Amino acid sequence: GIVLVLLTDLLIIGKRKGGERVLVQDYCPRNMVQVSDSHPITGLCEPGSFPLWLTLLNNHENKTQELLIMLSSGIDRCAWIDLLTPNTAQIDGEKIYEGWDCPK
Repeated sequence: GIVLVLLTDLLIIGKRKGGERVLVQDYCPRNMVQVSDSHPITGLCEPGSFPLWLTLLNNHENKTQELLIMLSSGIDRCAWIDLLTPNTAQIDGEKIYEGWDCPK
């Protein structure tokens, strides 16, 4: 199956290759990953599954890659959404920019 590894600033997507070995399939800076909770996936998933739609805006080939990942539980799905979703403003009128959109 697919293995997701989230480091401080990088998301690694790999495939299990027996035992503890994982073959890296793709990677993307964490600030260039978008999670879609509402992407239309009707008909693509089995009832009772826990899908997660990821968009890698700048993968290892400097391309945009979309992935539909099936997780084993709703708790796992919520945890990944929380981990990959940037913080939101806590004060009205305050804006937190995406990493790629921050003024330099």
